[in-house]
Amino acid sequence: MISLLDIAWAAGIWEGEGSLRRAIYTAEAQIIGKQNRTFRVSVVQKDREILYRLKEKFGGQISPAESGCSQWNVSGAAARGFLMTIYSFLSKRRKEQVKQAGLFDPRPERHLSEEHRQKIGESGKRAWTERKQRVPRFQSD
Repeated sequence: MISLLDIAWAAGIWEGEGSLRRAIYTAEAQIIGKQNRTFRVSVVQKDREILYRLKEKFGGQISPAESGCSQWNVSGAAARGFLMTIYSFLSKRRKEQVKQAGLFDPRPERHLSEEHRQKIGESGKRAWTERKQRVPRFQSD
């Protein structure tokens, strides 16, 4: 069970050492033109004990990073959950970063510019066409 103290501790660690990345992508399996938004939350530390504690409480993975450090990452719904959990303990500056990343947007694809939507759509069409050319279709005799 995660205590209020654990949440406040995690917020302090992420506030000082963490980062947030938002990725917008088109998955090949989706119908062309649909976008998803995913979040990735990271903390880089030399002290792996801190990272293992984050992993134990909030999930995610730990991987090697540069300069002898390690990195804790959590993404997707788990990252959104982590940010929503620690949100009330964050500074005004960090809260604004989280809002700007679109954490509370009910339909994030609405916030893409028309130009960006077209670019994503064109990229998806190219990927789909290339895949259809690579994968032969089953032909019945």
